Amino acid sequence: AAIKEITKQRNTAAIYISHDLAVVAQLADRIMVLRYGNLVEEGMAREILDDPKEEYTRQLLSVRKLREEKHQTSKDRSVLLEVQNVSASYTKGIKVVDNINLKINRRRTVAVVGESGSGKTSLARVITGLLPPLGGKIIFDGQELAPSLKSREHESLRRLQMIYQMPDVALNPRQKVGKILGRPLSFYFDMTGKEREDRIIELLEMTELPEEFVDRYPPELSGGEKQRICIARALAANPDLIICDEVTSALDQLVAEEILKLL
Repeated sequence: AAIKEITKQRNTAAIYISHDLAVVAQLADRIMVLRYGNLVEEGMAREILDDPKEEYTRQLLSVRKLREEKHQTSKDRSVLLEVQNVSASYTKGIKVVDNINLKINRRRTVAVVGESGSGKTSLARVITGLLPPLGGKIIFDGQELAPSLKSREHESLRRLQMIYQMPDVALNPRQKVGKILGRPLSFYFDMTGKEREDRIIELLEMTELPEEFVDRYPPELSGGEKQRICIARALAANPDLIICDEVTSALDQLVAEEILKLL
């Protein structure tokens, strides 16, 4: 890594703060593992990575290992979403999505992979109606969706949710978390009073957040906490399909694993 070479050349020290152990393993000579503000374990990087002494460190390292996932079998594997010959552009003459075809079956997870600028987020925006396509069709559960989000039916909006890559711009900084999570409950299910309050607490618990966050504002939260609020908001709609735009990039590995299990 470039930063490691620079520190060696200049004979300087560096403190690298991260939740990504894959990156830390490449950069660090020594590792300090923190949890809830307390030092859990400290030592030479190779010792920590090869022979961790504390259970929390072992858990962090275990989620790095590639392992076979066990999927539940389901009789219903019908097509839920179909993208047919879709193209889209932000400016004339430059297509950010060009003649894409895609099928997603129920109870399946499909990964759209590509480098930055390859059109992954743009495709997600087309599917959700945020970027009307130049041509092609978006078919959801057998019915063609309107190209624009504003023209889609109420139930279609509920059933198809998106979690954005950057939570800072996805959350209203002037609204408390309770109001942010309460809005989809009211909008989609007409929930009010104690029923809505109980569901908000349940959503916080599902995403590993404390109950007192109900009265917090987004600027008071960390990047990972804000992303979990975005995830909770999407789950509040009880959708059939969630489009996740790099949703775990701001989360530490243990929380990221739990969120992926939940989704």
